This record gives sequence, C-alpha cells and structure tokens, in this order.
Amino acid sequence: LTLMFFASALALVFVSLVPAKFPKEHTALFFLSTATSLLTLAMVGFYFLNRYLLGEATNNAATLTVAIILFVFAAFLLLLLVNPKLAHWADMEKVAEKDGTVSLKRPRPFVMACSEWLTSFVYLLGAAVALIGFLLL
Repeated sequence: LTLMFFASALALVFVSLVPAKFPKEHTALFFLSTATSLLTLAMVGFYFLNRYLLGEATNNAATLTVAIILFVFAAFLLLLLVNPKLAHWADMEKVAEKDGTVSLKRPRPFVMACSEWLTSFVYLLGAAVALIGFLLL
C-alpha cells in the first residue's frame, strides 16, 4: 500500500510538470496517474473489506463504511478514465472574429484540466478517508 501511495503521488507530480503542449506525453501521464490513484484507493478499500470480513476490526461498521467509500471513489476515477471526450482533448475550436479572422481557442470547459483536478481532489479525499479508517481500526 505504501508503494502504491508513493507511485500515485509521484505520478500526480509528473503530470503537473509536463505541459499540455506535449499531448501524447501529457495524456500518457494523466492515464498513469489516474490508474495508480484508482488502484491505490481500490487496494486500500480491499484491505478494509478484508479486515471487515475476517472480523479483525474493532469497529466493523466504520471499517465497512470506509471500504465502500473508497470503492465509490475508485469507481469515480474509473469513469474519469473512460470519458469519451478525453480522446479529443487537444482539439481546438475555430472561432470567427468580427474582423473576419479565424482564431483557435480551447473548448470550455477544458476536459483534460477538469479531469486532472478531479483526479487530484478525489485521490486526496480518498487518502483522507483511508487515514481516518486506519485511525478507527
């Protein structure tokens, strides 16, 4: 679990270091960071579920609740990974100006940026829930 937490944090740092002007590298790092975050939350959820099923936890209801919350967060990260709009996140929209020129602008909302922020937020929230769960064991 510690190795996965470290890999997830490292992947989230690397995705913030590679600019969006390198779309292939940025996309690969985004998928790597989201996948490691998903796996980390799922592994911790399975740990808590295992403790609940074996009866080793002192507070069984809290242990099961933490496991379910972590599985929900992992499922949300899976939905972020299979978002069909991510396939064309680097495409720009052509906008005709009043003077007749055509300029390129990013679509709003910017899907990749929103997905990265959601991944970071859900991962940090899941890590906080996991820490609370470890305190309740």
